[in-house]
Amino acid sequence: MAKKQPTPEQLKIIEHPDSCSILAGPGSGKTFTIASKIKVILKELESYQGVIAISYTNKASDELKHRCLSDGTNPKGSFFGTIHKFCIAEIIFPFANRFFENPESPIEIIALEDLGLDWKKRIEDLPSVGRYEDQMDEHFDLYSDMYQSGILVLESIGFIALYIIKSSQACRSYLTARYSHIFVDEYQDSKRDLHQIFLELHILGIKGVAVGDVLQAIFVSQADCLNELQESPGFNPPFPLSVNHRCHPSIQDYAWYFFTGKRHPGCIYNESRVFEKKIIGSEVDIAKWLNKAVPFFAKKYCVRVGSNIGILVHQNIKLDIIPAYLTFSFKISRNSSISLVSSPTSKMFESVLEFISSEHLTRFEIIDQYFFGRENQKRAYKASQMLEGIRKYFRDGGNLAEALNVFESLGKSLIGPDYDPKMLDLLKECITDDPTLESFNPPMENQVQLMTLHKSKGLEFDIVFHLDLYEWALPGARFSNQKKEYIRLNSDACLHYVGLTRSRKAVVLCTSTQRHKKKWGTEKIEIGQGNPSEFLSTQKGLPAMRVASPI
Repeated sequence: MAKKQPTPEQLKIIEHPDSCSILAGPGSGKTFTIASKIKVILKELESYQGVIAISYTNKASDELKHRCLSDGTNPKGSFFGTIHKFCIAEIIFPFANRFFENPESPIEIIALEDLGLDWKKRIEDLPSVGRYEDQMDEHFDLYSDMYQSGILVLESIGFIALYIIKSSQACRSYLTARYSHIFVDEYQDSKRDLHQIFLELHILGIKGVAVGDVLQAIFVSQADCLNELQESPGFNPPFPLSVNHRCHPSIQDYAWYFFTGKRHPGCIYNESRVFEKKIIGSEVDIAKWLNKAVPFFAKKYCVRVGSNIGILVHQNIKLDIIPAYLTFSFKISRNSSISLVSSPTSKMFESVLEFISSEHLTRFEIIDQYFFGRENQKRAYKASQMLEGIRKYFRDGGNLAEALNVFESLGKSLIGPDYDPKMLDLLKECITDDPTLESFNPPMENQVQLMTLHKSKGLEFDIVFHLDLYEWALPGARFSNQKKEYIRLNSDACLHYVGLTRSRKAVVLCTSTQRHKKKWGTEKIEIGQGNPSEFLSTQKGLPAMRVASPI
């Protein structure tokens, strides 16, 4: 197989010698680009030197590490992992004793809400973001006493690490001697502490490479950090990764125009594959139309596997309405309380629920996604036993509390310092609700995938039917002070962008003259007028880029 060659955009980034920010669009090959750049850098470093490569989850970190080292490249002194692991392993544990007394017992990482009452009485609130030096002066004795008692508060890890970097010459000398670069992926999801640490390391002379896409910030809008970075010295202007290797050019052009109001300069095509369909009726009638449209478009674009077709909705209530009227085989994936949270722990719990539901996924594949699964055989064996115990609970039934305890132990083993105990309550909601739990079952080849837009992030399909494009729904809005008030306009726009860019071959934007909605302040479902979403007419010229569905 011929070796993959970088595009001109990718090559500019790989060869750039200094710090930079990278705006990586969907399907643009960002992991390939980062890995290629790291390989070039490692060749020039001494054996004791390396790079810091920060990913949001252990799974993503392992994928990047594999890409970097798969051809035999020597990692030298590099670090691949999450920000919490980096802060603990490379900053807090080696240098905290310069500020705190040695702990009386092994350090245990504890979430704020799980602290004992005596500690809670001493904490009024967490340190606010930004004013690190002032807050550390105010809380120094408290954190010192905790550390001496063997306690490191989970929420304070980034805060303490930054204080040590700024206060310890030994720490700064170590980091600058060992590491030449810091890479951070998914920067649009970065929290303020990681952003501040990244900037501080850059000031020290460690070159920074930040990769993100503000257009895909669909959870909580933390894209401000990426926007601020692009305005900082050394990171402006950002490098684009705009060539979408996934979507048909017309889909990429449409999605780009939706956000920028400009045509994408790199998209050349003879036909538009962004289709529009307006149904007379409600979502019930859309479902009946889909019974004809799905096989029609599958034949038109030679899609022979049903699971390569996605029907995307915004709200779970549509997953309770549409399936009853579908005549083809389908698989439902609902929003769960866990899927709406973007954290390492939530992603790990989702992986375990998928393992439980799959006949083909083995526990070793789960363990292999995480750092401790490969680096420590005893931990791997223990985690394997816990996974088998969890699967046995779901197969044979058992005590829910005991199962949750095993989930918690597994989380601490696989996630380590990034484990978030607050996710356990959300997990309980998932496993005690049968429809939600069933959504983790993998689709069979003949099953069209019916899911929420949130669940579709990171997936791709040959054909996408994008539903729920109604005024007041997407983007979400309410009537306040005698005017329309958008609830989360930016994140909803990102959500629509994600839906558009899941498709490789064609996307169909569906609306209807009526829609189902929850009556304000109640759980009652009623039918109201279905006006088209503002997203279908936000930009002048956007409707002209769509074509009528041929069916």
